[in-house]
Amino acid sequence: MPKSLEDILSSAEEIEVEPGLARLIDAYLNGIAEAYRRDPGSERAMPFDVALAALFDLCANALYAQRVVTSGWIFCGDKSAESDDGHFAGHYLYYPFVSACPRCSVKGRFHKADPQKPKSGSIGDMNSMVIAAIYSRIAKASPEKAEVYRVPGTGDADLIFSEGDNICLAEIKASPLVSYPLAVRRKEPITYLDDDTGEALVNDHHKNATPPDLEYSPLYLYLPHVGEYVDLGSKKGDGWPLDTLASYVSRPEGAMKVAGAWQRLLEVYSDRGGLWNNDNARWLVNSCGKPRGAGFEISNGKNMPGIDRTDDLKKGTYQVLKMGAVYKEHPKKKVRTALVANIHAIVHEEVYVAEIADVVWVKDPPGGKYVTGKTEEEWTVKSEGVFNLFDGIICLTGSKFRDDWLESVADANHLRNTL
Repeated sequence: MPKSLEDILSSAEEIEVEPGLARLIDAYLNGIAEAYRRDPGSERAMPFDVALAALFDLCANALYAQRVVTSGWIFCGDKSAESDDGHFAGHYLYYPFVSACPRCSVKGRFHKADPQKPKSGSIGDMNSMVIAAIYSRIAKASPEKAEVYRVPGTGDADLIFSEGDNICLAEIKASPLVSYPLAVRRKEPITYLDDDTGEALVNDHHKNATPPDLEYSPLYLYLPHVGEYVDLGSKKGDGWPLDTLASYVSRPEGAMKVAGAWQRLLEVYSDRGGLWNNDNARWLVNSCGKPRGAGFEISNGKNMPGIDRTDDLKKGTYQVLKMGAVYKEHPKKKVRTALVANIHAIVHEEVYVAEIADVVWVKDPPGGKYVTGKTEEEWTVKSEGVFNLFDGIICLTGSKFRDDWLESVADANHLRNTL
């Protein structure tokens, strides 16, 4: 038996954002807002919805970085003296979250690496934590001052938007567009002793390597396609790297640098007929596929961002239908149901979303109360028994609403207006 709506509501918990994550979100929003104030034209170039979606990835990347360990690093050395590798400058160790050296892949050179992504269960928890924190801020900024709650456990709604007798049960399907690698600089190449001669030899490109002590080595968040190394400091304290990132993005230049780098990847991901096939920044994007001639896959379709993964769309659609069928007839609450994500279905919109986004349904059991007449030509259905499949497909990069109240509490423009 499904839980009653009362049981779900009584088990719901307030969104408690970890202090470091809250500081990072605040710092970034303040940095973006200050950039807009300094140059009003910058908001046209960097729309707030894109900046918010970039914030999701920044926060998710920071939480992934917290789990960095000393194994799984690769060495990419300076070969700038060699004409065919003239793009290299400096010696680095990289901690990649996809299966290729990040510095080389954006130059169209592909060297396999072992991806260091956290396990899927913990990734889901981190992504849900971030999207809940962002939408909690949006709802509280709405005219209704709505609240957002999380539902612990599995099988029920992930989030609840609530204001008076108005409720929305939401299923989260969130995943970042990019998982930026971490980097450690080296002053000299890695060497090892040859087994036969005993002489020291320079380590070739892309060998596995152990970095110096992470508590004392400066680490960087590396944005390869724009050549930016964001200083995270050494791995010390519970606030790392959230506090160092917060300091960076609190400055308008830092916030816009992060947002602009992410925006470029969104443009590559979205332009399937052009940039996706011709821009090497593609190879940083989760779900980027297999480069021609590389012999290995960098990231597969299971890692598509937002709700663009087909399995997530199918499961999410069923969950929204199930929540609606069970709870929308509640006598005292006006219940809505929705999908919530960071990125809308850019690639799979036409095939998986467009034809069902406006679907409505009605129950017609024997002796049902909604269908009052039925012939071969037409049905007569009480309006109170007609329900939206989706009251909203709520995404930072673009939402579809079929309910005025839900739009009024989940539209990101409310948050923009408070900055």
